Amino acid sequence: MTQHSSDAQVAPPLFQWAVFPVVMGGVCLLAWWQMRLGTPPAVAILGPQLFGILAVALLERLYPYHRSWLHSHADIRVDAAHTVTIGLASTLVQPFVISAGVAIATLLSATLGSSLWPDTWPLLFQVLLALVLGELPGYWVHRWQHHWDGLWRFHSIHHSAPRLYWLNAGRFHVVDLLSTYVPTYLLLAFLGCGGEVLAFFGLITAVHGIFQHSNLQLRLGPLNYFFSMAEL
Repeated sequence: MTQHSSDAQVAPPLFQWAVFPVVMGGVCLLAWWQMRLGTPPAVAILGPQLFGILAVALLERLYPYHRSWLHSHADIRVDAAHTVTIGLASTLVQPFVISAGVAIATLLSATLGSSLWPDTWPLLFQVLLALVLGELPGYWVHRWQHHWDGLWRFHSIHHSAPRLYWLNAGRFHVVDLLSTYVPTYLLLAFLGCGGEVLAFFGLITAVHGIFQHSNLQLRLGPLNYFFSMAEL
């Protein structure tokens, strides 16, 4: 049974095990459906991403891990400001990063006579590959952020949160965000990753980040080997 604060209602086991796969699966299916209708990938993920955020925010009220974390610790304004800032920064930077990666990939593809990305694979397997490869730059940058004082000065803001809840998933300094965001998207674009795959990568990463910082009673079991979640 998941540990929880004594004043929080214990979530049913079915909720604890199902909340993450159901919400994540739901947002992905909704995005896929939108793309099948002809909606551009970058637009198709906006509604599902908002749905995922709202779902976690509301479910925290139903089955919180710590009821005391439902109340402001003088942090909501700070978290909201950081979230808006990084949202604008990533939106402005993404087109340039992807364009640079695509340009390099095009030159390399012309030289090799084929694309590096397995675009003939089923979409599901392409997305899984993107999630694995996209973790590589982020993993090493995150390690450096904890070991190098120059990067830690920016990354420490993320660890200054007084509680865990959905909104502090966006508590990042812009330099901290871009040091992870740029290498990841540049690598995927450089490899020739298509627009749909990049969109799903961004959607899954965003919703996972909300769950990762959520004040929710949840269990993942063996999936903890693949997802770094709030349970850990």
